[in-house]
Amino acid sequence: MPLPQTKQAVREQKWQRRFYFKLSQDPGFKRDVIESGAKRWSFFNPYRKLATGTWYWTYGVAAAESPNAPVWQKEVFSFVVDDQAFSPPAIPPTPAQALEAIRKLKTGPVAVCMSEDIGHMLPDEVWPEAAARMRKDAELALRKGESAVKVELTEKSIPAHLGKEPKKSFFMVKLRSLFTAEERRVDDLLRGYLLTGDERYKKLGVQRAIELENERLHRVFDTPAGKIPLSGPAFYNTVPMLLLDAFWDDLPQEQRDTFVALALELMDKHGSGFPHLFDQLEHAHFNQHDWQGDIKNILIGSIILSRHRKEMDEWFAYAYELWLYRSPALSRTDGGSMDGNGYLSVHDEPLTHLNWMLMRLTGYNFFRSKRWFANFPVYMSYMNPPGNPGAPYSDGGDGAAGVPYLTQMLAYVCPENPANLWRLKTMGRRDAVDFSNDLVKGYKAMALLQMWHQFKAPDVSKARPPENSAAAFRDVGMAGMHSDILNASDNLAVSFSSAVNGSFQHLHPAQNAFCVGYGGEPLFWRSGYYNGGQAHDAMSYKASRAHNTLLVDGLMQGFDLGAYGWMPRFATGSRISYALGDASHAYNGMFPKYKVTEPDQALPPGLEALGVPITRENGFGKPGVTRFRRHVVMLRPSHLIIYDELEAAKPVTWTFQLHALKLMQQRGNAWFTTANSKGTGSARLFCAAPVEGSVTDQFFAAPVDEENKRGGKNPPNWHAAISTRDKLAATRFLTIIEVQPGEGKLQEPTRTGEGKTSWQVGDYLVSANLDPSRPSLLEIKDLAGTCALVTGQAAEGISLGSDRRPATAKGSTLLWEKLPGQPEVFREAVDQLPPVLIYGNRY
Repeated sequence: MPLPQTKQAVREQKWQRRFYFKLSQDPGFKRDVIESGAKRWSFFNPYRKLATGTWYWTYGVAAAESPNAPVWQKEVFSFVVDDQAFSPPAIPPTPAQALEAIRKLKTGPVAVCMSEDIGHMLPDEVWPEAAARMRKDAELALRKGESAVKVELTEKSIPAHLGKEPKKSFFMVKLRSLFTAEERRVDDLLRGYLLTGDERYKKLGVQRAIELENERLHRVFDTPAGKIPLSGPAFYNTVPMLLLDAFWDDLPQEQRDTFVALALELMDKHGSGFPHLFDQLEHAHFNQHDWQGDIKNILIGSIILSRHRKEMDEWFAYAYELWLYRSPALSRTDGGSMDGNGYLSVHDEPLTHLNWMLMRLTGYNFFRSKRWFANFPVYMSYMNPPGNPGAPYSDGGDGAAGVPYLTQMLAYVCPENPANLWRLKTMGRRDAVDFSNDLVKGYKAMALLQMWHQFKAPDVSKARPPENSAAAFRDVGMAGMHSDILNASDNLAVSFSSAVNGSFQHLHPAQNAFCVGYGGEPLFWRSGYYNGGQAHDAMSYKASRAHNTLLVDGLMQGFDLGAYGWMPRFATGSRISYALGDASHAYNGMFPKYKVTEPDQALPPGLEALGVPITRENGFGKPGVTRFRRHVVMLRPSHLIIYDELEAAKPVTWTFQLHALKLMQQRGNAWFTTANSKGTGSARLFCAAPVEGSVTDQFFAAPVDEENKRGGKNPPNWHAAISTRDKLAATRFLTIIEVQPGEGKLQEPTRTGEGKTSWQVGDYLVSANLDPSRPSLLEIKDLAGTCALVTGQAAEGISLGSDRRPATAKGSTLLWEKLPGQPEVFREAVDQLPPVLIYGNRY
């Protein structure tokens, strides 16, 4: 296809050229051809159910100068719809049908609520406590609203520990938070009107909103770090769209024009005359901020303005079709998040409100349109069960992300899914105070207020607990294992990460990393502090050095999409659960964020990026790892076995890392213990070669708190390292972790044998080949002869008591359980690609 030759030519073609698509089961496109017609964007939704079989497609592009004359691509592409394909209960409405529904609402709000909702949303019957709280908060907002808008920055705003001249980053964060506080004060007034219908809120809210924009445009602060216009750090969350949606007729024309221009800036940040996400987000692997906020602004803004500006029709059509095509964007179907769980709650807003808004406008249940929504409560039940710590492989992921609004929405509008009911039953709803406070943090709380009036409460007696105690979500590369998933206070919770998407944005380089919690608290955990400064972030937080995985020759995993892991196998029973992670590609030496994109070349002397010295001594480089297969086995109720197969292109030092947030003590050369308030944990590593262990409470790169996120306090974490004494081209590690309640007595594993060494671990016998010159093999069986696991290159069969089953493929994983009073369980697993790599959209 002829492509624009210059940047200016590209800009001139964007949004002006047209794409055309043809789709048919006839490769010659002679019969039953589905045609798209002219489209400004390069993706096509046929809005119909496709028959099983092979489908062929091609496309044409028409230049801006001749939009009705496409030049057709000669190549024909194809895909197969097989019997695994998902089809929603109904086909979503087209953009034209959605716009028709929007235009039927001539006046009043269409995004935050509808006219008939105003003054009728308080949940007096469903939740009287929350209704009373909202009334109380609204009355307080009215009193506070008597004061004019003003952002105040004084000497008292600066914490003593930052000194008299904090860095500019502190003032940017502080001014942003002060502006947000004023915006929420304005929003409180506007929402007060929508909740109560009282005109006093409307009058005062509109007045204060106008003042807020004047403040943003004209205030400049003279700080020790220099002059800072408020328009720099301040950004809006809700007020512009809320005003235009629900208070259009109450704005004077001049202010209406001001807020329309502001809304257009949020939708078109480059001033190009079309959505700034156009020709970007449809192609991007993932961008968290776009999916958290920008797509919301474009979709809501185009819906609101489509009733007033004709050109918004195509802006809406683009945003709507992009939402249908890519949302929820967090993963394909498994309900997980490629961005990690730390920021999952931020997606609660768009996933809850946007789908609800479109559902109200069109009558179509968008929550049933993707399998991701059906699997989301399953993912959450294993990776973030209530009362347990989170899955900390991303920024801010230490806590268990609740996502309460989407959880409750799914239970109400998709009650046929027992997993939705279970998640709602076990998690419960938001506290009344928090719910009322959330009203000004987006539209998701308002969506629930409307939902409660339109849908009856689901019958949670039909909720069903998880069928198993472990599950894997291989499209995102996460597994969760539990000893007592229904009782957090007695639960040994293990999470394991080997991410297909590598590391990027909020997702850390943490391939083949594990975390152990007990009794609802962390035990062996990820270390470091979010917002701990650039050096800490690069080397001791958003770095594999901060996770329970390996350093190789002192070098970290790459921070790159290509520095990936994956989960080839998973099997579970009642006593034993197993996951296999492969991080052989994770140490690729790629750190694009830090200017390292040629890993096979020596790092230039003096290289520095973002204030971080980029050297091998600091962990940047390519160690030549060729094999890192980590077998993770939970032996209920108290043990975790980790068996590592390690190979490199040259001899290297292999370092097993183990971290804890509380005191960790060294009991032996390769034996460490730690405890939380509920239990005690022990970890012992075994290797055929000599190893040396150490522990410290010092970070490799110390954290700082320049933005005053932690009041200047950075409590120590503990870091154990067990390294091979010599450089080795190959080795094996076997690590036995035991967790006991309280200060329970830890049992020392009994070791016997050479080469394939055996240990008695609680009620189990564990044998492993630690000699890297021999095929790998891990064998586990309980003393009672009721369960067993065999895995590794030498696996040929499995025995249980006097019975034996051969493997259908040598080297497979075999799990067998014959427990009294339970159905017999037999699993055989071989390496399988994650479904996203088989069925994902390769285009």
